[in-house]
Parts: sequence; structure tokens; C-alpha cells
Amino acid sequence: MQEVVRKYTCRWPIEEYHLTLKSGCRIERLRLESWDSLEKAVVMYTSVAARIVALRDRAQQEPDAPATGLLSEDEMRRLGG
Repeated sequence: MQEVVRKYTCRWPIEEYHLTLKSGCRIERLRLESWDSLEKAVVMYTSVAARIVALRDRAQQEPDAPATGLLSEDEMRRLGG
């Protein structure tokens, strides 16, 4: 029973990740015509979604922490930071 409960607690982070993929990245709106294009898009968007969730979680846990802990200087410049 403890194993079931432990696994169930993993559900919410996974749900948040999928919500970010669907709503934040709008992955369902992609209309790709080849498997290769789909594969590349999934690789890129899963990475983006994971970073968004990590940034959001860190902002909630440590609101005053600098984003440079999770973003490179180049990424900060591109985001206008």
C-alpha cells in the first residue's frame, strides 16, 4: 500500500508538466507531417516544459533567488533579464 501512495504522490508533478506542455507550449496545436518533425518537436518542447516547471517551482520556493541559477547568461539576455 505504501508503494501505491508513494507512486501516487508523483502524479501531481507529472500532471503539472503535461499541463505546461499542453497549455504553455501548445504542443497539441502542432500539425507536423512527418515522424522526424514530430520527434524533434517533442524533444525540444519537453525540454522547454521541464525548464518552465523548474523555474516556476523555484520561484515559489525561493522568490528572491536569481534566475541565473537555472538560466544561462545568454538565456537571461534573450528573455530581457
